Amino acid sequence: MEPAASTVTEIPELLREMSGGRESAWTEFHTRFFPFAFRSSLSLNAGNETTAADVTQEAFHRAVRHLKTNLPDEDAVRRWLHCLVRTASIDYARGQTRRGEMLERLVVWLEHERPDPVALALQEDRMEWANALLGMLPETDAEFLRSFYLEGRSHAELAGQCGISAKAVESKLARLRKKLRQHVAESETLNLPAIHEAK
Repeated sequence: MEPAASTVTEIPELLREMSGGRESAWTEFHTRFFPFAFRSSLSLNAGNETTAADVTQEAFHRAVRHLKTNLPDEDAVRRWLHCLVRTASIDYARGQTRRGEMLERLVVWLEHERPDPVALALQEDRMEWANALLGMLPETDAEFLRSFYLEGRSHAELAGQCGISAKAVESKLARLRKKLRQHVAESETLNLPAIHEAK
């Protein structure tokens, strides 16, 4: 009996089908190359599986946006994917650094009111605490602060997004900072994650 025919699509044909929007082609591409991309991401991100998964997902998003249809074989696809993973890893690391800088700015708001516990906690578990602090505000206000302090959007970007002037953005940020400080000052017990013991 003859062996069953292989269902693996040749790379040039696979890429053409992907370019044409064929869903089954994208599924095959993901199945064939995700394990390689994830291994590459692991090696580039110190074995951190959570980061590697995020970076790999971003690399595949970039592959969708910037699909190359002239790659001749699997080795060429792997080299291309490795480049995407590497640049996604670099951008992820830069984003984390900037996110940390934005959170340091968040700490400054509360230094005079509650310097020790808030500053310590944000150093220990920044994202969890920042989101808990912002949770003291209405969602629309929290999202506005989150966009500026956690996502790093500029005054101009927020102005365009909200349809207001950059000066109005500055005023709103100042008002919301004051509002948050008042909430913290008036709270006998902050509904925040437990502070880790200093080592």
